Amino acid sequence: MSILGQNFSRVDGPAKLRGWAQFTGDMEMPGMVYAKVLRSAYPHARLTRVNAEKAQKLPGVVAVLTRDDLKRMNAYFGPVVKDQPVVALDRVRYVGDIIAAVAAEEKDIAEEALELIEVDYEPLPAIFDPAEAMKPGAPILHGESARSETRLDRDQFHFEKNSNVLSVYHASQGDVALGFREADEIFEDVYSSQKIQHGHIEPHAALAYWEPSGKLVIHTSTQNPSSIRAQLAELFNLPQSKVRVIVPFVGGGYGAKVHPRLEPLTATLARKAHRPVQWVLTREEVFLTAHCHASVVKIKTGVKRDGTIVARHVEGVYDTGAYALTGPSTIKNGGEVSGGPYRIAHQDVTT
Repeated sequence: MSILGQNFSRVDGPAKLRGWAQFTGDMEMPGMVYAKVLRSAYPHARLTRVNAEKAQKLPGVVAVLTRDDLKRMNAYFGPVVKDQPVVALDRVRYVGDIIAAVAAEEKDIAEEALELIEVDYEPLPAIFDPAEAMKPGAPILHGESARSETRLDRDQFHFEKNSNVLSVYHASQGDVALGFREADEIFEDVYSSQKIQHGHIEPHAALAYWEPSGKLVIHTSTQNPSSIRAQLAELFNLPQSKVRVIVPFVGGGYGAKVHPRLEPLTATLARKAHRPVQWVLTREEVFLTAHCHASVVKIKTGVKRDGTIVARHVEGVYDTGAYALTGPSTIKNGGEVSGGPYRIAHQDVTT
């Protein structure tokens, strides 16, 4: 009890207040080059041609990463489902999907090189509403994807195949139909939330290099270094002892920096460049990289006139976007808390 009500100084307080704190984007290393990426202007399209020859010849360009460089490695990553390629392979699946990356001596050279990359698209039908995407006949974004071996709870999720429904979480107890028959009043509501960005001041950033021994070292603004290390080891077929993740000061995250975002591409580009590669997102790119799920949740609740909640039925749809990322975990969390802090005898939840 001697701790409660007392003021304590943060360990990192003095460094941040005095401007001594070094964030990932502040770091510099000998021989370091800068990464920039080419993004899709189409929400859904087939890539018929990606040609980076002109970009590669631009003075100051050290390496250009395209789908051709992923043919002899694990091309996909993801915290639950491995469905996100390091760069786009056959298709792009949202406006901002990454097609190629350039490492150059200066940032402006990298940006100039992006304009020299030639890309031919075959536009495909796109859907922007989760309810429409779930209907029969909707264009399918993904076929079957491999589950990540780094998740210990991966067998708890039910995944749909050849469907835009990524995963389904269901839980029930009691007899919900009986509960509603016993209720004095029944309320039905539909709640919706839009996508939001976490708004952390520091953008996503990473700096990677490979040691001569074959060990990957990456400095990254992450909230979850253990997950990053595990997935990078899986991506490059390395033991985790060959991957070192260093986390400098983190300028906010709020969940947006929990899982791999920049690390797979930065590490892959550094391996091709044989140089340390730093990639720092612009604020516009941050909005294309991480966001909370939009959702539509239908809740039906049965209550007694004395205030007792006797039944609840929940149907929730979460828009996880083009790639799974934390979608399966998010719907599971949403389903588990949809009953609130109440003892409800009869519940049925599907998200």
